[in-house]
Amino acid sequence: NAEYMGIHVGGSLYPNGVYLLDGATAAGWFSTLICIVNLVLIARYFVDVPVEDGGAVAPSKKPVFDTLDQTVQSEVPKPIPNRPTTPTSALPPPAKTDVIPERTCCVSVDKTIDLLAVGICMFVFFLVITVFAVFETILSKIVNDLYDWKTEKSGILFMACGVVSIFAFAAIKPLAKKLSDRAVLALGLLGMIGAGGICLDFHSDNIPLWRFLIAQALFSIGYPWASAILYALFSKILGETKQGTMIGILTAAGSMARTLGPLAAGYGYYYGHTKAVYLIIGGSATLALLTTLVFWTKLQEYEVLLEHMIAKYTKRSARFLA
Repeated sequence: NAEYMGIHVGGSLYPNGVYLLDGATAAGWFSTLICIVNLVLIARYFVDVPVEDGGAVAPSKKPVFDTLDQTVQSEVPKPIPNRPTTPTSALPPPAKTDVIPERTCCVSVDKTIDLLAVGICMFVFFLVITVFAVFETILSKIVNDLYDWKTEKSGILFMACGVVSIFAFAAIKPLAKKLSDRAVLALGLLGMIGAGGICLDFHSDNIPLWRFLIAQALFSIGYPWASAILYALFSKILGETKQGTMIGILTAAGSMARTLGPLAAGYGYYYGHTKAVYLIIGGSATLALLTTLVFWTKLQEYEVLLEHMIAKYTKRSARFLA
């Protein structure tokens, strides 16, 4: 989320028009700094998990240590060569994926992946990033036209939004444990809908400052929840299959939104002023929430979706044989 941080917090590095960094590049330099921190953290703490053809996690090449002998008083247990690992509990029976027919299209995609769930997740992600692109494009213009805010005040606003977003991102993990990924997504979309709806006024383009600030707070909470949890949901939908290509397509959907969102913001503000902009924001978020609710059962883990697919095709085969 260095991109989001750079855009919203970077502006605060240019107060009063005088700073060591140029005002036009402050956000970019701040994003660069955060990206460097990300690279250090990835190199230090992230570990690659090799995946074999077919999606199974490759067995570890590390030696198996004997930890059953309690008489050995040693901090490092002795390795036992060629000792097979023994599971502590019975393994579940393998899924009967042979009942799932081969694909007639997208044949290169694993047949056990629910493509409808994948498409739904991509569509919702596209809408969420579209809303964000509209916000980031037109926000400075709105505060300048409505409240005559210049660089300093706009920078403070963006910094405050960034700080709120940091806490929102930090709250995702404990919130998802108490609720579910889908519930967190729905809450995030509700926050984005509120951000658009609270600023809609069809009789006037003047938005009271208190309403505008509440909308910013709602968006700064709703967007992190929706965007981050969609990445997690998408990965869970794909399961242990190879995810590289699919994640790339998801990112491409977000890039398309980053392309179309500014166009929608610019034309909307030109022809319909703030009403059109917040109508686009609220409408896109509402469509994303409705899609989530309609396809609620599709936004689940790979194992659950696979069970549903197997049950569906097993029933179909039984019906055909009968």
